[in-house]
Amino acid sequence: MRRSLLLVWAWTCQGLYDEVHHIASARLYGNVHDYAYYFLDLSIGTPPQRVSVIVDTGSSITGFPCKSCEHCGQHIDPLFEITRSRTASWVKCNTKNCHGFCSSDQKHCTYRQSFTEGSSFHGWWFQDLVRLGDLMQHNPPLKALVGCHQEETRLFYTQKANGIMGIRYPKSGPPTLLQQLLRDREHINEDK
Repeated sequence: MRRSLLLVWAWTCQGLYDEVHHIASARLYGNVHDYAYYFLDLSIGTPPQRVSVIVDTGSSITGFPCKSCEHCGQHIDPLFEITRSRTASWVKCNTKNCHGFCSSDQKHCTYRQSFTEGSSFHGWWFQDLVRLGDLMQHNPPLKALVGCHQEETRLFYTQKANGIMGIRYPKSGPPTLLQQLLRDREHINEDK
């Protein structure tokens, strides 16, 4: 993939959004030895709330714990408060954006992800404005589909980063956050 947004994974990335060339960037944190993963920040909602997410090549969901989570750990950033965001909306059951099942109360479209070593998370889909990186990068917002964890187990419960940003092409279900960002032709130049 030669697209400009992939500059996000350059370790020397220090820049702001390039309005002329339409190149977004974000700082990459962590390392294999101390954290066993790399993570970056996302700014979600209006007003924006920062959420740290592991960049994961083995999954396709972007999600993080919300304040409504019944079993979520202590992470770098506070739990996301969906009620504080004026632009957030839950994905309703039986709509084209619902790529999961309905919750028992029929109010939320759900997702679930499990990993081989035994950790997992599940939650509810919602849409909101998402910016790659923190607010200092000045990256443009995009209305995107993301997940609000309602439970985390094992490594997801104990990790420092809040959530996960899966970048593996999905076999089914919604596009990854990275795919959603790359489709934003107004702000991202795919030729660079």
